[in-house]
Amino acid sequence: MDWWRKLRRLRKSKLVTISRHHSDMQPLHMAKTAHDIALVAPATGQMQPLINSNLELFRNKMMGDGVMIWPIGGNIIAPVSGIVTNSSSEQLNIKTADDKEVILTFGGENIGIAHLARYLAGQQLHAGDTIGTLNQNMLAAYPKGIDIYVIWTNNNVPSMTYGSVYAGQNIWKINGDSDYEASTDD
Repeated sequence: MDWWRKLRRLRKSKLVTISRHHSDMQPLHMAKTAHDIALVAPATGQMQPLINSNLELFRNKMMGDGVMIWPIGGNIIAPVSGIVTNSSSEQLNIKTADDKEVILTFGGENIGIAHLARYLAGQQLHAGDTIGTLNQNMLAAYPKGIDIYVIWTNNNVPSMTYGSVYAGQNIWKINGDSDYEASTDD
């Protein structure tokens, strides 16, 4: 019976260690330094530089620098972690841990294809949280009827990987990628 007690003590100590490990984790640890900020694609589709936008407002970077996605379906997710500063069914403003303002908004002929959830100012979102939906039937009828924009209002876009992306995919450009080069105007 002594071996049974040893086994139970061993299991108990492992459980305590695992639960202590999870309780020590901080959910926003990734967003505390500029090097660790998570930046993910807000939808599945084709990510493009703003120069490819049909809307003058975005192409000339009047709102700020950013990227656009031609969605092909699925949910819309938060591209960064942060605190909501403004919210509507067509636009969401998020302030990141390093005090950058990121705007997720829509453009195109059929904005009704997409709908964002409404949030109160001060609510916290994490990169990858589901924040909206795309109407699959309307998207099939109007494949390029909507663009999803992720805009940085007070800084340049970091190096990005353009092309096909899926919702939640890390879109930071990894060293050695040669898809497209993000333009950074100083």
